[in-house]
Amino acid sequence: MANLQDISNITGVSTATISRILNQDPSFNVLETTRTKVLTVAEEIGYTKHLKTSKKEDTPKKSIQKVVTIGIIQMHSYQKLVEDPYYYRIECCIEMFKEKYNMKTVKIKNNHDNTFSVEGDVKVDGIFAIGIFGAKQISNMEKFSKNIVFLDSSPDEEKYYGIVPNFSSGVEQSIRYLLKRGHTDIGFIGEKYTLGDRKHRISEPRWIFFRSLMIPMGLYNEDFIIEAPTNVLEGYEATKAFLDNAKQIPSAFFIASDSIGNGIIRAIIEKGLKVPEDISLIAFNNSALSQYAMIPLTAIDVHAEKMALTAFKHMVDLLNNDAVFVRTVISCNIIERDSVARLK
Repeated sequence: MANLQDISNITGVSTATISRILNQDPSFNVLETTRTKVLTVAEEIGYTKHLKTSKKEDTPKKSIQKVVTIGIIQMHSYQKLVEDPYYYRIECCIEMFKEKYNMKTVKIKNNHDNTFSVEGDVKVDGIFAIGIFGAKQISNMEKFSKNIVFLDSSPDEEKYYGIVPNFSSGVEQSIRYLLKRGHTDIGFIGEKYTLGDRKHRISEPRWIFFRSLMIPMGLYNEDFIIEAPTNVLEGYEATKAFLDNAKQIPSAFFIASDSIGNGIIRAIIEKGLKVPEDISLIAFNNSALSQYAMIPLTAIDVHAEKMALTAFKHMVDLLNNDAVFVRTVISCNIIERDSVARLK
């Protein structure tokens, strides 16, 4: 069973500091990067009991006979992973399950110039690519191995396995949840544009689905849209600017990524308003940042552990020369906490 020392060994943070972070000590000041790192690792190694697998998943149906080496490539830099730990959460799940599938992992460094590198003379049998990558990057990945499984993107369903969350279902569940609780003035906080599966600029899926669902109901209001990148400081600044200038404030917001949740909550509190009494919030991802936000956030869980388990099953098929390439969509569901009020 995971304990505080396990978290300390991984993060390099003292057990005393970890204890105060996990217990949400209100008198304890700590860097947001440290808090994020501790909460993410605690959840992913099972300390918070979030990640549970069924007995059916404990024993893989297919396996490989010898231990193989799988490279992990992250789209983002370490700093970005600290600001928005969604991809780091997926990586932690991979590390958690790898021994069940007779695999070990190595980090392949993303040089952020379309190339990758690995320390030493390490040969990899396959690659888990976490995030969105362009054609040149994918071509250079294949120099390490052609056995690639993409997590959170699907660049080519005829050549690769791709695993993505069901954004449309998650957004729809969020809106229906708010409507059932009496909210009709609903805003959006997040990015309007992102990178597509081939690294080109596209409209952000959560933004598109939010807009396409709200317009037919006659509930879409452009004045309730706050465009904000996925880091806590810019989330705070964008929300603060909105609240300082808004003629009307919606009763609820859908937040595209819980990485900016604490910044949004802080801006609301500084304005003299309360969550959820004045403004309700529902967020996407359900990382540790949702549970340990200043006000625990009701959130859409994208099931990072299910994405990781699916990736292993696809990798086994690749290594056994039994691949039938597909784009796998992982379902989402709502985790209720304290950030949504029921209007009278």
